Amino acid sequence: MKISLEQRLRAAGGPPAYMRRKRRIEDLEKKFTAELSDVYTKLVRENLEPHAIRNVLIHHAGALDLALLNDLIEKHNRYYPIEANLRVDVKTRRVMDLDGPFEPLTHISAESLVARILLTNP
Repeated sequence: MKISLEQRLRAAGGPPAYMRRKRRIEDLEKKFTAELSDVYTKLVRENLEPHAIRNVLIHHAGALDLALLNDLIEKHNRYYPIEANLRVDVKTRRVMDLDGPFEPLTHISAESLVARILLTNP
């Protein structure tokens, strides 16, 4: 199989913007979740009540740079279908991604991050 000049030039530029952006989103989410998990572990060791733990976690999550994360998510949702050249289903007029309709990423709030921590930690 021969690689075209266009494919070679595209490959030389590195990963497409949507892949780099998605990776940054995933890395930030992982970082924020790890930070909150550490706080959760410390609070559990201190034998705080579940309600108090939730309130402290919400406070810590509010101090994270969720604006940056949500800005990246917004840009990804806006540009990914174009950058990845996703097809449109003519019948439904929906943008299709791999096996089904494209589902935009949801914005992340302090409450949603804390919910993840509380669900994954018994």
